[in-house]
Amino acid sequence: MNLKNFEEYFDRAILQRGKNYYKNGAVLSIEKISENEYTAEVDGSELYDVTVEMDDHGNIYDVSCDCPYDMGAYCKHEAAVLYALREINIKITQPSAKKLNLPQLLGKCSTAQLAEIILEHAKEDKGFGNYLRMRLSETSDTSSIISDFKRISDAYFRGRSDIDDVLKAGRLLIDKTKKLSSAVDKIQIYAEIIFMLENDIEDACNNGYDEESWELFETISDCSYYYEYIISYENMSDRIYQFCCEYSIKISYYYEKLKTTEFKEQSKNLYEKYIRNEGNRASTCSEYAILCEKLKKFSKECGTELTVKVVADFRELYRRKPAFMDELTKAGF
Repeated sequence: MNLKNFEEYFDRAILQRGKNYYKNGAVLSIEKISENEYTAEVDGSELYDVTVEMDDHGNIYDVSCDCPYDMGAYCKHEAAVLYALREINIKITQPSAKKLNLPQLLGKCSTAQLAEIILEHAKEDKGFGNYLRMRLSETSDTSSIISDFKRISDAYFRGRSDIDDVLKAGRLLIDKTKKLSSAVDKIQIYAEIIFMLENDIEDACNNGYDEESWELFETISDCSYYYEYIISYENMSDRIYQFCCEYSIKISYYYEKLKTTEFKEQSKNLYEKYIRNEGNRASTCSEYAILCEKLKKFSKECGTELTVKVVADFRELYRRKPAFMDELTKAGF
């Protein structure tokens, strides 16, 4: 791979995002740290370090980035740096040259200059502009937090902004939501964002599939964690039950809480349905063994009589799976 032809080695979508990063000034610095090694700082969802090993003829021996991207050989931050290296024709600042970094340069600007720079960038980069509006918004009610995030998410799924804009907005959404005093408002925000992103990702898959959309499960996971924590801490039995209906695996964690509420019978039925579905899904010895451990817990919480009935049905339905039958026997069923 050479600076003249590195595009041939990159995924087309990643390459375009990297080019946009370079054009928008995301490559903050490049420095030659040894005879054939360069390091660069790229502004993404956070600051990332890219290292390039390359000779004086532009032959690239290695390129790496400390971002979490693992869906392909190269990421957009690496592409941005290679574009920058090619543009300046390897005339890299030596380590001894003392040059002001970005925070130092911004510190020398007046308020008017900073405002002008920010507004100019916001006009060119709609994703940045939307994020800025969300960050600076003084309203911190449920509807405004959701609508601000939705604007950024919609822009990404329409191809008008980068995935990093949504990930940054997700972290900002959680920070803003934490400051709300009402637990009900907090779980409403988390529930709506989870539902919104899951549907958006599903639509993306149905309409050509953008592999980067899967990175949004990071935001879904964070929202789910705080949602689950709040409903458990506040002991909201109706919300806990709804959560278990949506994510059936959670019933094994929350049945103890639910069995003393008005949702006792529904929760027991939900737990039984979950165990039966796990039996249908299991197909290997290790999965059968895990299922048997779940059956033991189910027996303690829902009673021996119901467990015996479920196991009898398993033995009838899956009698042609000897490994399953052996695990049930070894587990004492």
